[in-house]
Amino acid sequence: MEHTHPQGPNAAHCHGDCSHCAQDPKEELIAVIQTMVNQNTTRANQLAMLAKRVRELGDTLSAEQVLNAVTDYEKGNMRLQAVLAALNMPNR
Repeated sequence: MEHTHPQGPNAAHCHGDCSHCAQDPKEELIAVIQTMVNQNTTRANQLAMLAKRVRELGDTLSAEQVLNAVTDYEKGNMRLQAVLAALNMPNR
């Protein structure tokens, strides 16, 4: 199921069997993971701005919880970037 996302010019990708989308399924997988990393970065930035707004309302505890979600996105991206590095190694 190929579709596009409004996040950028290279955001088209498949879910599931991508053998029909690219000559190299590994490259397609790398592109999908990179798109997810980019989306996670965008979401983390949005959440950071949201946390600031919540803090400005005086709700420090809720702002901290939102910042914890930012940390979760960042941790997820670190893991996905490690996968990208592994997939980009020669002979793998």
